[in-house]
Amino acid sequence: MMRVKTTRHLLLLLILMVSLFGACTKKTNPTGNNWSDTHPLSFTDSLFTLGFSFGDTVKVSGYEGTLLAGNMDGAEAITFLRFTGLPADSLISTVTDASLELTIKRRNTEARNPLTLSFMRLKWHWTADSTFAVADTSLVPAGIADFVVPVIPAMSDSTVSVPLPADLIKNWYHAGSNGLSIAIKTDAGGFAEFYSIDSGTKGPQIKFKYKLTTDAASAAMKEYESYSISDSYRVVAPASGVEAGRWILNNISPSRIFAKFALNPSRFVDMEGVALDEIGLKRLTINKAELVFYVKDNPYYTSPNSYSFRAMNVVRDSINSAEQLYKADYEILALTSISSGTVSSDSIVINITPLVQGYTSGDLENLGVVIRSLHEIMNFGKLELWHFSDAPAGKKPYLRVRYTPPYL
Repeated sequence: MMRVKTTRHLLLLLILMVSLFGACTKKTNPTGNNWSDTHPLSFTDSLFTLGFSFGDTVKVSGYEGTLLAGNMDGAEAITFLRFTGLPADSLISTVTDASLELTIKRRNTEARNPLTLSFMRLKWHWTADSTFAVADTSLVPAGIADFVVPVIPAMSDSTVSVPLPADLIKNWYHAGSNGLSIAIKTDAGGFAEFYSIDSGTKGPQIKFKYKLTTDAASAAMKEYESYSISDSYRVVAPASGVEAGRWILNNISPSRIFAKFALNPSRFVDMEGVALDEIGLKRLTINKAELVFYVKDNPYYTSPNSYSFRAMNVVRDSINSAEQLYKADYEILALTSISSGTVSSDSIVINITPLVQGYTSGDLENLGVVIRSLHEIMNFGKLELWHFSDAPAGKKPYLRVRYTPPYL
């Protein structure tokens, strides 16, 4: 009889422990307990005090996954390709079916505005990471006919085949060069983005069939097929200046955003609606903090093209008007996530959770935020956002915060 009672007591104790364990996993309670009834709260505010755009400089590294050719808004990008391993030009007797294969990732999509590619030949040796130094005087006509790029359907790539003249292949060698180098330009008002060799398997290729002078007349045609051994692009563009009262994110001539907003401590309350004191503010948890901006002009980031932005913490004090900022004026905080997505409902969202957590804890001083695109110099993307000073109703930027007050 005593053994049965002991077993029952152990069973009841086990059931009680399981019940208590289950209560601790209440999904609406991030604090891990069930007795404090603490759960996340949220608010929105629009307390911006200063905002402007400013330019910065970024160089092409030579190892980007996309190649640019374009001529828009005073900026020109020229793609350069180098092919090696071609048969010695002095030994080539016959060339047929020569073509340059390009896979186009994106182009200006207006069907009524055809995009035309033109081609030059680079006389001298160059390397991908020094493409910015290629002079126009090094470019000579390549003898390749201009090529009209077809309109690319949305969400699809398009591989085009540009015919190459036989003489270009038969006379590819230039003194001082170590391969056949081709430059690609576009006409005014358009751009194209090609996959580079660093993108994987969609890089530029040259293909042709040939015979050597040493081949018998009856010999079969040999085939040459090779991806570019090196490719890059050069950008010549006017620097973006300071734009007071405007928020512009521009890639080809990098332009960044400065935004400063006040954080109202009275918006942080406990579960009874009482504003947290200084100690409570230091101990609360910022679950998520985001800046929400509305799009004023969007010539590039239409679906399915996604943006990628990052917010950085400003460390320079006394920024009271629109001015040029420099790299020493802001920093990237650990755990700051990249804000990526497509423009949805004419708005974009920038994650600034670590910054607001630092402001409330007192570890950071709220001096402002710098927002930059991670596609700078990588495409012709441009996005203008409604500024808080002139945004119409329903388009004003705001801060959205979700937080959990301390429960002890």
